[in-house]
Amino acid sequence: MFPAAADGTNPKLLDAIQKDEVDFTQSVPLTSLPQMQSVRTAKTLVLESKNSGWITFNLRRAPTNNLKVRQAVAALINPDEIVRRLYPVGTRVATSFLPPALAAQARGIDFDLHLRSDPAQAKSNLAAAGFAPEKKLKLTLLVAWVSRPYCNNPVLFGELLKKQLEASGSIEVKIEQPATGDDYFQALLKGNFDIAGNGWIADGPNPADFIEANFASDKIGCLSNCNNMAGWVDPRLDQAIRNIRATGAPAGFQEVVDDVRKVLPIFPIVHGPEVVVMSRRVHGIEPSTFSYVSFRAASVE
Repeated sequence: MFPAAADGTNPKLLDAIQKDEVDFTQSVPLTSLPQMQSVRTAKTLVLESKNSGWITFNLRRAPTNNLKVRQAVAALINPDEIVRRLYPVGTRVATSFLPPALAAQARGIDFDLHLRSDPAQAKSNLAAAGFAPEKKLKLTLLVAWVSRPYCNNPVLFGELLKKQLEASGSIEVKIEQPATGDDYFQALLKGNFDIAGNGWIADGPNPADFIEANFASDKIGCLSNCNNMAGWVDPRLDQAIRNIRATGAPAGFQEVVDDVRKVLPIFPIVHGPEVVVMSRRVHGIEPSTFSYVSFRAASVE
């Protein structure tokens, strides 16, 4: 076990890899990729992104159950700047909730949410919701306890997002980082946040699985294949997901995207590639984008 440092990095893990004390790990932050590629005793693989990182809005309580507030926050976020600071060159800025590897399975669908930074519109929406410099919108931002493929450095991510939102002069952000994964997920499940750095890693190539896990109303309040942490309940959307399951018709996917655009339960930030590092002593392990890692045929020299 190599717990992350307070700044979200993991120097102890990287040091152990360089000393050839680690046979296999998927916990290396993407920013450490150049450093890992120079380690002669290790093999470093970069897998195509099967995840999306985003901001989850809490639809279960004020103030983020107000669409004007969600639209205002979205109009203040510049994901390009965040991704440029958090990830190496080549990482994909997300304009959709669906990872590119999954979106390719549903042809002819415009998954782009078409969200663009617009401070003037944000100011207008904040005013419509009753917030201004003299009466600031106060938000609690929940960030992950450690680096995840969809959030490379939770601490820096929180700081960058806080800076962008508070630049409006009408928002005040308090960052909360739980000490453990259990604390983080319990805070999400119980709705103890206003906005949260969250995301989802696909278990397989079917986009319907991804959509259902994140938006279906029966995926609230659980962690087993569940990630509707926004608490979004919409019978019409549930029916669209059932139609996708039954027919696979592209129209169902477009209906889901249209609803996400209107309701804005999340704001996409990044599609983060996954880094796998293995000791060169290890053989018989072949990680791929859409499969669980199997150690059945593994051997150590």
